[in-house]
Amino acid sequence: MEQIPLDLPDDREARTAVNWCYQYSTENLVEEVEGLRYVYGSWDHLFGCWQKKAEGRPAREVIPHWRFMDEGGVWKTSEVSFRMRFPKMNVRRSPKWHQQERGAFIAYLSSIPRSIRSLVAPFGQYSWLLLDMIWQVPEFARFLDQEIRANYGQFVVAVLVLSGASRLSRRRRKDLAGEIMSSKRKKLINSLISVPEGGRVLKVLKRLGDTYYEPEFYFELASVMHCPKRSDLLSHEKSPKWEFVFGLKRLPDELLAPPMIRVLEARRLQSYRQLRNLINLLEAAPTDIRSRIVDAIRNVGTPEEARRMVRRWEERLSEFISFPEPPLRPHKQLIPLSSPDAMREEAHSMQNCLSELVGDVVSGGVFYYHWEGPEPATVRIRNTNPKGGGQWIFADAAGGKNMRSSDKLVTYLRLLIDNLGVETPSMFETSPKPIKPSLKRPEKQNFDEKFNLDNYQDSKKSAE
Repeated sequence: MEQIPLDLPDDREARTAVNWCYQYSTENLVEEVEGLRYVYGSWDHLFGCWQKKAEGRPAREVIPHWRFMDEGGVWKTSEVSFRMRFPKMNVRRSPKWHQQERGAFIAYLSSIPRSIRSLVAPFGQYSWLLLDMIWQVPEFARFLDQEIRANYGQFVVAVLVLSGASRLSRRRRKDLAGEIMSSKRKKLINSLISVPEGGRVLKVLKRLGDTYYEPEFYFELASVMHCPKRSDLLSHEKSPKWEFVFGLKRLPDELLAPPMIRVLEARRLQSYRQLRNLINLLEAAPTDIRSRIVDAIRNVGTPEEARRMVRRWEERLSEFISFPEPPLRPHKQLIPLSSPDAMREEAHSMQNCLSELVGDVVSGGVFYYHWEGPEPATVRIRNTNPKGGGQWIFADAAGGKNMRSSDKLVTYLRLLIDNLGVETPSMFETSPKPIKPSLKRPEKQNFDEKFNLDNYQDSKKSAE
C-alpha cells in the first residue's frame, strides 16, 4: 500500500541537520530518526510496535513504556517521550518536526476505538501493554473496566509488572491475559512473589487508589512480603504510599519500632529523605557506632522525637563516614563535591536537595560535581555497578532550582565525563576506609512474529 507523507505547512525558523520522517498508512505508522525506526501496527491490521536499528538487522518487537496519550486518550506531545524513544537525539526540534509528529500520531491513534483509548490511558506507562492484551483478547477490555471500578486496576498492573509481561512474547502475553481473567487471584500472586502472602498483597493493592507507580514499587511491595513482620506492618497500613513501602523495605530490622513506623506513615517527604539518607549511612557505619544509633532511636517515645533523632544522627553520621574519593580525573571546570559540607553548600547555592543525598554517595553508586561555566550546573554521574566497581558515566545535570540544562551543555558533559572516567574498585572489594574523627560543628523479548520492514518505502527529510 502506498505510503502517504504528511504535507503540513513548512516553517524555516529552526534548522537541524537530523534526518527524520513520518509515514502513515491504514496499515501502520513509520517513525524514523537518523536510521532508528519504529513501526506502529494499526489496530485494524496487526497492532504492535517494532523497532529496527540498522539495515540488514531483523526488527524486534518492543513494548512502548513512554506516555503517548493524556488521560482522555488523546495524543500528548512530550519531549520526554521523544527522548525515551530516541535517547541519543540531543537536538532542538523544529516546529515542522513537531507538527508532523503530532499529525502522524493523531491519525494513528484515531484507528483505536475511543472507548478503548479512554479505558487504558490513565494507566500511563502501562497503557500500551493493556492495549496489546485487549487487541489479542477483546474480552479483556470488559474485565479491565470491572477491575477499575473494583480496585482501580491495581491487581492487573501488579501482575503485569511481577510477571515481566513487557518481556514476554505476543503469544505468552495473550495467555497471561486469560490467566488474569480466570485464575484465582491469591494463587496467581503467590506464584509471582514466591511466598504465600497473596492475600495480604491483594489487601494492600486495594488501598493504593488510582496512582500507578513505577515497576520498582510493585517489586518492592512483593519483596516486603518475604519478611513476616514487615508484611504484617504493610497489610495494616490504611493508605500505603511509595515512601512507606520503600522505607519499610530499607529500614534495618533493629529499627522496626512503632515510633519509626509512625515517621513513615506521616508521609513528610523531608522526613523520609532524611531517614533514607540515614539508612544508607548506617550501612557504611562501623558496628559500634551503628549500635549506638539504633539504641538511641529505639528508645524514643513519639514520632516527633523519632524525626528529631533521625535528623540529628543523619547530620552527625555523615561526619564519621569517610567520603569516597572523586572518581574522575581532575578538570578545572568540573569541581568534585567531595564532602558532606560541599554537598550542603551546593544545595544552598543551587537551591536543590543535594544535602539529602549524602548517603547515596557513601553507598558508592553515584557522585556529584559542580560545573563551573557560563551555565553553572550540578552534575550527577553514576556507576554501572550500583555499589561501585564499574564504569562511571554521565547521569544528568541541572541548573539552579533544578532547571533543565541546555542540550548543548548536556552533550558536552556526557562526552567530557566519558573522557575523564576511570573504573574504580567496588566498595566491597576493597578494605574498609578509616573512620574520620568527629568534627566539631555548631548546632540523604522474545517474540513469535517477524515483521518485515523492507516492504515499506524509505524516505528521509531534513528538518527545516
